[in-house]
Amino acid sequence: MNSTNKISETIHQIFKIINVVYDPKVISFDSQELIVTKFKQALELASNIDISNVGQEVWDESSEFLKFSDTVNILNEKFDPLFTWKPNIYDIIVFKQSLRDDLSAYFQKLLNLEIGVIPQYKSKISDLYIKIGLRFLKINLDLENIKEELENKSEILEKQDIEKMYKAAAYNIKMKPDKLPDFTRLIYKLYYGNYFCPLDNKNGISEIDVLLAFEKFFDIDIVDAEWFTTDLMFDDEQEYESETNIETNSSNEEFVKQLKNFFSNAANDNFIENLPVEFKIEIGKSMSILIYVLKKFEPSLLTIPYRKGAMFHKILKAHFKRDIGSYQSIFNYKVDPDYDTEEIEFFKKRITELYNISKALS
Repeated sequence: MNSTNKISETIHQIFKIINVVYDPKVISFDSQELIVTKFKQALELASNIDISNVGQEVWDESSEFLKFSDTVNILNEKFDPLFTWKPNIYDIIVFKQSLRDDLSAYFQKLLNLEIGVIPQYKSKISDLYIKIGLRFLKINLDLENIKEELENKSEILEKQDIEKMYKAAAYNIKMKPDKLPDFTRLIYKLYYGNYFCPLDNKNGISEIDVLLAFEKFFDIDIVDAEWFTTDLMFDDEQEYESETNIETNSSNEEFVKQLKNFFSNAANDNFIENLPVEFKIEIGKSMSILIYVLKKFEPSLLTIPYRKGAMFHKILKAHFKRDIGSYQSIFNYKVDPDYDTEEIEFFKKRITELYNISKALS
């Protein structure tokens, strides 16, 4: 707070010099020459004030619990003479008129005291007082900006604190990495056992919504974690080859409805419905990268639940009404964020455009 304290002291010092003009209760019998000299010193002090470090110093000084309230209290304490001098007058024309009114009252006060004023000194005192006042106006405006910045920082900090409260770390809990597969399977069992229900009954919840909730709470990567092996993926395909019955002549509405089980609420029906329109030729590796981008998108749009890769592949193929590549060609390809950067960015751009359009139409 060194810089802030020095600025505060300087401002108090300047006001002790210029109060002879604006304060009707202050009477001075100093010579006009001495008053001009003091005002010149005050102007020099005001011109050298730099408040660029004030915001950070006040932020560092305030408590962690009442951040914005404390910053305002500190600013009010340090700069009280400035804030209360001409409160809420920020328009330059109005402010200058207020300064001229001060000068008129001051010279009338001298006249009442039978102190003659030489025109030359009257002009100098007026000029210096207005210049000092305008510099104070700038400082005041800068301090208002600092208050706004501190308020924004406080709001961000408060939101972060609230988010932390809803994370397991706030309760000194973390997930053991080797228990992630078992935990994920347990989530699915609970989901299908109707252990979860939506806060808003207008919107349903999918497996992915539940997964994302636990992912955020434990701050771990559940949705995109490669916690199942290639062997399991092939078992998945064989298991659902006979169990999954996808009618190719089903309506587009039915495919969208089935795919919704794999997409989060962030992906609306319009988005899912228009995927085949936007991605007309993708097959195999390209489809794998598309799925990767859908998973990694912010907000996350897609996940493929445990042992449901083959089901997803069949529904997606039926929805696209064309060859999108075999199950193996899509799921055996491991997307490399470094090697596949260009294609990932290309798909990300297209997904973003489709997502924004779909949100606008919803």
